[in-house]
Amino acid sequence: MGKSQFDFEKGVNLALDPNLLSLPSKKSPSSPNAADQQKEPIVPPATAQEINELVSNPYEIYGKMPLAQLVPLILQQKQIPFSELSQDYILKETSEKVMDSNDAMDNEPQLPDNSKSNFSTMDASESYETIRSKMIDHINVAMNESSLALETVSLLLSGVRENNAKSSISPYLKRNVPMGSLNSDRIPINNSNNVKKTNEKIKFSFGWKLKCLDDSKLMLKKNVDKLFEIVRRENKYWQMISQVIVNTDVIFKLRDKLSGERLIGIKYGFEDSGSNYHLDRGIAVLKNNTELNQLELIPYYNNKNFSIHDSNIRIGYTFIRIRIFTKIESEDDFILSGESSITNNDSTNIRDQIKKFKDIIFEKELMYQLKKESSQLISYGVKIENENKIMIELPNEKIEIELLQVDDLSTVMNEQDNPKINDKRANLILITLRLLLVVIFKKNLRRRSTTNSISNHNGSYSEDILLIRPILGKLRHQNYKILLKKIIKQNILDIIESSQCQEIKITRKPNNDTTRTVDKHIDKLNKDIASFDNLINTPVSHFEVSLPDRKDSFKLVLESPNYCNAIISVKYKDPLNDNRAFDAKFTELKEVEEFLYFIITEYILKKETEEHIPIKQEH
Repeated sequence: MGKSQFDFEKGVNLALDPNLLSLPSKKSPSSPNAADQQKEPIVPPATAQEINELVSNPYEIYGKMPLAQLVPLILQQKQIPFSELSQDYILKETSEKVMDSNDAMDNEPQLPDNSKSNFSTMDASESYETIRSKMIDHINVAMNESSLALETVSLLLSGVRENNAKSSISPYLKRNVPMGSLNSDRIPINNSNNVKKTNEKIKFSFGWKLKCLDDSKLMLKKNVDKLFEIVRRENKYWQMISQVIVNTDVIFKLRDKLSGERLIGIKYGFEDSGSNYHLDRGIAVLKNNTELNQLELIPYYNNKNFSIHDSNIRIGYTFIRIRIFTKIESEDDFILSGESSITNNDSTNIRDQIKKFKDIIFEKELMYQLKKESSQLISYGVKIENENKIMIELPNEKIEIELLQVDDLSTVMNEQDNPKINDKRANLILITLRLLLVVIFKKNLRRRSTTNSISNHNGSYSEDILLIRPILGKLRHQNYKILLKKIIKQNILDIIESSQCQEIKITRKPNNDTTRTVDKHIDKLNKDIASFDNLINTPVSHFEVSLPDRKDSFKLVLESPNYCNAIISVKYKDPLNDNRAFDAKFTELKEVEEFLYFIITEYILKKETEEHIPIKQEH
């Protein structure tokens, strides 16, 4: 009565005196000496006042705590804000605690003086050690059980993941127990009540399987129909291609750079025919238009952003137009007197489109070669006015060569007036230019086929470009002939009666190449090139002026070695005097006129009385 019993279920309050933790620990009751320890007399528990004095030591806990930590701790314990913590509040609380402690002391029965002498500090420490040892035993048991559970889990895990189990299993088990020796199985419980549910599940699974089979059947049927449609479409596509492609066409595989779609390309350029034009590759794409159910031919450009599905692709018309302007005698102006005709090729047939693309790239290369040649003929009246126009100036006329690029031919055809006098001549000039470009192609093929010409060639083919020079040479040579005939008439025919001037036609021998040909194909190339010799060879004209009743005569030869300049050879020999002979060459017509006048006056007219040559009297 009046004694406070210690509650072993609750244990000791954790707010212990730190000095007690340094006491030596007793042996655990589970040790072999536990029985001896239990035989010792158990010290009765101390009173509530003694326990409070033993456990609660606020000074040891809060005495040396800084004020910055102590104040928040007090506020937390009191559950009040800092604004309510005042001196009056602390005094009031302190007085209440003093009153409560006094009341407790009054109510507690007074123990006899001899009872206090039975308790000592050692008894209290022994009681504490007993409680502490029990707590340690409980902790050890819990740790043993957790270790055993961990070992069991590790052994179970070693059957499926051996490396992960080795990291958590104890060294003892690792040495004595093989990995994967412990396993577990799930044992189903046979319950008659679940048979009905199982049958329902089986029926439900049968339904799902039937539904899956139906879905698979529909999917397979859909894919089969799709494959048949693809086969039909591919068959039709290749049939259309076989109808438009011939043996001479070059087809190959392409891929769209933007969409990655596989395409079929057709080569319509003239690279294999001897062309050196690299500004346009001459490649088109055969596109299948599913909406119109037909093939379309689209030019292919080597550009990163090019796609056959681009709606901005325009397939226009490109052609060369020749115009002839004749000078008006009364005025210093020119009038249009001839224009080449335009062929309209607006068919949707693939073969016609291929021919159209070939014409376009042929006209582009023709203009490219014309500009390349015209840059060397500026001194002969050939001017490059812009990128697509060349002007050839002659004494009485101008010839305009222009590359037109239009989307609609009707706009150009409407501009053409009624037929003009030089329309046929303009068409002949255009045809001649195209034929001369074909000759260049054949020469390039021959150059590629013969190794000697390739090794000896310096790499510049500008000298082999003969497009404007043959035509310009013919026109200038014709003008030189007119002037030379006029000089002959004024200086010989008009002075000496019955004198005659006759132009002698000389047939040139074909230029037989003495080099050994490789095969019959090169022989055929040589024959094809030789067929254009009359057009390519430099113009030469022979004139013979015969005097009446005399054996002497004048022989004049007009030739153009570089197609543009003129060289006149004059030969005269006196049959009565072998020492009197002349053979001179001139580059100016004025010099020819002076030379003829000198011979007539100095050698012919002085002998008129001796040889009785009739001389026309000048009026």
